[in-house]
Amino acid sequence: MHFISGLMTQGVPFVVAELGNKVPPFQLHLWAAFAEEERRRISERTGGLNPGRREGRFLQIADGYAWFNPHLAISVRWDGETLVESAPSQPDWRKWKPSDPTSAHWYDEARLERYLAAHLARAQDLGRDRPLREIVAEFRGLSSSAKQKAVAEESGTARLSLAEFLGDGDAIDHAGITRLLAAMQHHSRPAGTADLGTIGRDHLLARFTACGVQSETFKYKRVAGIGENGVPVVIETAFGWCPDAEPVRRIVAGVNWSVALGNPFRSFGRDGEGLEAVLNQQRAGRAEPIVVVAHLASPRVEFSDRGKTALVL
Repeated sequence: MHFISGLMTQGVPFVVAELGNKVPPFQLHLWAAFAEEERRRISERTGGLNPGRREGRFLQIADGYAWFNPHLAISVRWDGETLVESAPSQPDWRKWKPSDPTSAHWYDEARLERYLAAHLARAQDLGRDRPLREIVAEFRGLSSSAKQKAVAEESGTARLSLAEFLGDGDAIDHAGITRLLAAMQHHSRPAGTADLGTIGRDHLLARFTACGVQSETFKYKRVAGIGENGVPVVIETAFGWCPDAEPVRRIVAGVNWSVALGNPFRSFGRDGEGLEAVLNQQRAGRAEPIVVVAHLASPRVEFSDRGKTALVL
């Protein structure tokens, strides 16, 4: 919070993707305070100032990335000792990356407006006047000149710059954004669940076996579909029993191939119980020698907290 306040005192401009480039200072202070409090809570959950616990949690997180990314090779050396060593099981494995073109079908009018406003703010900082067509070309399936021309004609945005289309951020044409989004979706194919990528049974079985799980107890399930908002979702879960391990349950949970600091599946539904409660009901409590994996992949996820530690499902 002190760092943010210092930047504000020096007159450094802030652009918030969700709110644009005209965020009241009071609101920025509030967000900074919330972020600081969430950082403190995460620190408590992950070991705080306890060096031993912090080291163990770090190593567990590092190892967790190998569970979710079959193409990843990872090695961690701590004080000259190799504590994590993992080779890729599928070097050519593919997943949807942040650098891949985004899909128009993953947006609604409000989200597209914020996306365009962020591009406008960046262009103004650089002193550029970007054509709207240039932004459209960055979307999946709209890189060809023919597609860009069709979108421009259908939405009535031919030869408009981004600043002209958004009115420099002061008088946004909401109806125009609705037409633009409809045209972009009409001239592009929705990305499906197969485009996101799947960790897969074979890779997870290899990880389970390496940590001592009896292979005959291994269970895996993949559920994939398109949500009500038109966004693809892939959920993968796996379970295994380690009879020779310490009586401690291990949960490896993550979102979009990244390991969560805690359990992001705290509630299923608005009032439903979370992952740990469901496991306890199935007599798979904290003192059971089991491993549970839960991973969700989706281009658009929502969290219930500023620290992005609890999913909204």
